[in-house]
Amino acid sequence: HLGVARDLAAHFGVALHGPRISATPTGSNKSLEVVIDAPEQCGSFTISYISGVTVGPSPRWVASRLAHLGMRSINNVVDVSNLVNLELNQPNHAYDFDAVKDGFIVRLARDGEQFTTLDAVERTLTSSDLLICNVQDHPVGIAGIMGGLQSEVTDATTSIAVEIAYFEPDAVRATSTRLALRTEASLRFERGVDPYGAEFAVARFAELLRITCPGL
Repeated sequence: HLGVARDLAAHFGVALHGPRISATPTGSNKSLEVVIDAPEQCGSFTISYISGVTVGPSPRWVASRLAHLGMRSINNVVDVSNLVNLELNQPNHAYDFDAVKDGFIVRLARDGEQFTTLDAVERTLTSSDLLICNVQDHPVGIAGIMGGLQSEVTDATTSIAVEIAYFEPDAVRATSTRLALRTEASLRFERGVDPYGAEFAVARFAELLRITCPGL
């Protein structure tokens, strides 16, 4: 949406008024180690920690906005993730922090390695597929496509780790095509996203989550 607005502003010669970010970090910082073992497929990988989360239904305006865009409301965390993706063309993923609290490894899969994605389907991977793993080397996501069932945000989640990364478009396209798994994230990564958009996107994520999550 911001990209369309930018094009229209340029065409009509008017000022662009993008989202105003008012969220500011509070509390103590928490850093997580990230090891990228496949830098040719993963140019950047940033993680932001958000605590004090209460997972529940989204406000009506969020659910309505997503419905008009052809997406169903799931919960406030997932809905904010989807809104940021659609608004800024910045795919992102929220993990239950307890599943990834020691850090991440981004690596190529092993031939025949299996992984159960969020849709509860077990998928068999090849050595050309890029995986996101926790430091115990257990996969938590197929890079640029879909997260895993064991690290998803649930009603019991109180802290999340928000991933915003840049994945090589051709690699995402190849894996998505082979697995016959097209997602809102993969469609954008295949066409290229802003490699420098992480800071703004996570600030927007935090701002929207604060609006939809009382007490955050």
